[in-house]
Amino acid sequence: MPLIAVNEIIDVTPWHGWEITHQPDDWQLGPLSAFGRRAQLASVGGRMTLTLDGRAVLATEIRGRFRHVEIAPGRLAFEPPLMGGKVIVPGTISRATYGSQTLAPQREGDETILVLPAVAAPQRCEIGLVP
Repeated sequence: MPLIAVNEIIDVTPWHGWEITHQPDDWQLGPLSAFGRRAQLASVGGRMTLTLDGRAVLATEIRGRFRHVEIAPGRLAFEPPLMGGKVIVPGTISRATYGSQTLAPQREGDETILVLPAVAAPQRCEIGLVP
């Protein structure tokens, strides 16, 4: 039964790939093994943060399920929920697209903020990371 609760927050399926879900309230999951890496997810004050191997790689205020999450050197990609909102990436990004739109990143301290518009159909967000 505990695995069902874990899979509500983080899961891998053949249809949607790696999925993470930002649920309401404050919570923490992990550390756990995900694709050979140590993963931790936490939601505090309405902001969910994904940490891999002790380093934050993605944060968001968008509630719901992120599908087809891919994290590789120099690249971050996912399909967010339709409602839009802020995605926060630590560090600097080289480019960002959402569907066919080019996004304008906004720097705030050590983070880059992307504002995703609400959409009617799923769109893929692709982010180029500066090492």
